[in-house]
Amino acid sequence: MSITSIENLSNELFYEIFAYFDGFEFYEAFSNLNHRFQQLLNSSILQFKIVIGSLSGETYMNEYEQLARINRQQIASLVVSLSSIEMDFFSLYPIDLFVNLESLILNRIPSQILISIFTGLTNLSRLRSLNITTEWESWDLTEIYRLVFTSRNLTYFACSSETSMVSLQLPVATNEQLTTIERLIIDHSCNFNDLSLIVSYTPQLRYLHMSLLDDENYSSSKRLPIGLFNLTHISIESCKIKFDEFKLFFRETECNLKFLRINIESHDRNYLDADQWENLISECLPQLEIFQFKCSRTVNRKSSFLKCYKPPHPCTSLFWIEHRWTWEVEMDSFSVV
Repeated sequence: MSITSIENLSNELFYEIFAYFDGFEFYEAFSNLNHRFQQLLNSSILQFKIVIGSLSGETYMNEYEQLARINRQQIASLVVSLSSIEMDFFSLYPIDLFVNLESLILNRIPSQILISIFTGLTNLSRLRSLNITTEWESWDLTEIYRLVFTSRNLTYFACSSETSMVSLQLPVATNEQLTTIERLIIDHSCNFNDLSLIVSYTPQLRYLHMSLLDDENYSSSKRLPIGLFNLTHISIESCKIKFDEFKLFFRETECNLKFLRINIESHDRNYLDADQWENLISECLPQLEIFQFKCSRTVNRKSSFLKCYKPPHPCTSLFWIEHRWTWEVEMDSFSVV
């Protein structure tokens, strides 16, 4: 029997269709059609994905009014991107009202607002994914991280900052402060000490991505052993720490890494020593399958660097041959890669 009317489609099919749209879009399209669609929109099975943008005028007020009509217990995903003058949103809609929220994205929110929001995180028992971007004025992220780590159900956390310098003064995690985070995105500057303290809260970590691992304020006295036995994937866009510090992380965490991608921006020539890499991988990373390594150095054309430059020791041992990993050097008058 052919279907000649949209109303003949099953409820299950409508739920699948609605999943592709922003919640405001399909609520506005179907809320006033008839009783059946009104029941669909109010069903506990239907989950809304709501995006609150930095809008003005009639459109902005329309979103506020629609959100007031939607059952907030049906909102599973919330994206908020507001300017500083629109922060009354969280006064009207405190975060703990969204009791079934599973995913939360907060873009360019001032740190003081984030802190007030995160005091209600412990009430969101279904929250699994949290992604935040702080404003450039927000340089001290200590309290933000501390409050995020009070959530015991997160499996994904991403933190981005628009400022180039970030301060973190976290204490070492106690057994009562351990989280369930498995995927961690640190999209701001972070030194070795800060990284060690952050991951002390994430013993179940599987995936780690960092935008910048630098050597600012490094202190060897703050080292601590941390078991990250589930960690299999690390990606670092810019690594500026010394090779000895880099090795220390893997020796202390005892991770079972399978994927390592790293872009070196340090002048430490030990990064170009194939024998040291072979020793590190053999001793600490025996399960490594994919190794993507890039080391870049900017060259002053007036210096004597190019004349005295010696290529790194070639990867010709049986170790490199068995792994089928190659080592290539590109060099011009401006850089060595």
